[in-house]
Amino acid sequence: MQRIVVLDRKLAPASEDGQALMGVDAETEAILIDPGLSDGQKIERISARYLAAIDRAVDSFDCHTVVISAENLARLERDRTLIIAAFARLMPRLDLRILFYVRRPDYWLESAWKQWAMKVTHLSPVDWAMSVADWGMPDFLGTARDWKAMAGPNHFIIRLLDPKALWGSAVLQDFAALIGATDLDFDIANENPMLHPALLRFFQRHREVLFSNVHDSRLFDWAERLRLFAPSGRRLLSEPVRQRLLAALADRNRALLTEFFPDSAPAFLPSWCPVATDEPLRELDPPSPRKPPRVIAGLERAAARALALALKFKRR
Repeated sequence: MQRIVVLDRKLAPASEDGQALMGVDAETEAILIDPGLSDGQKIERISARYLAAIDRAVDSFDCHTVVISAENLARLERDRTLIIAAFARLMPRLDLRILFYVRRPDYWLESAWKQWAMKVTHLSPVDWAMSVADWGMPDFLGTARDWKAMAGPNHFIIRLLDPKALWGSAVLQDFAALIGATDLDFDIANENPMLHPALLRFFQRHREVLFSNVHDSRLFDWAERLRLFAPSGRRLLSEPVRQRLLAALADRNRALLTEFFPDSAPAFLPSWCPVATDEPLRELDPPSPRKPPRVIAGLERAAARALALALKFKRR
């Protein structure tokens, strides 16, 4: 009986119980940022890495489908051309299908600050999200066009992740249908629960001590095990801020919807492409908490160092 094999973030098959370490493929990231490699060498190494992982999975299991799900494959930045070029080399060898799920940009920006940006910036979630949106990010339109151009229209599938379209268990059901999977557990939350905002601000203030790099998630894993979550329904970005972000990206969102979702675009254009507001941004962004007194700040730094040390020993 043939089966589906899922490769985790290290491009290793999932365990027998179905558990897989999802996230960023750190080795591919290391190749991309290596200053000693030319673009051609990076493309060659990445394509060889993925082809070898797929071949191992096919040789080890009687499988008809190998699923690769790494967060950094979408590559919303310019260096996505290297990733796409690497996968283009796999096309003659494989029946390669690209499944691209596009999250509404305000949700993506909120999650990106919590997961990555807060580890490297002093900016508040609102200031960071607005600055990124003003740069035209996330560039879902350019990414979708580039992957479709490489794979061809028959090998590129795009979906909207939106509360009015695919959300919660419907996302998993759609994905399972596309890859031919059956007997999956669809009873999961529609997104990862958010840690308490006060805890996130503490992490951000001491980011140089607590995080080794932008992909370091050990601290988040610890906090989630202790269930240090925000109250139900709490979000970092208010509705007026979301409207401002979506308005800043309205032209790109409109082009994405009309080009890739012509039939359903009219239903989503109002929420994805709102009219800009003239309200000053400072009125939309709640004031940052006052800096703690010097004594409290000192205790905070000591607590951060102790926590970082505990994480370091646990990694050993």
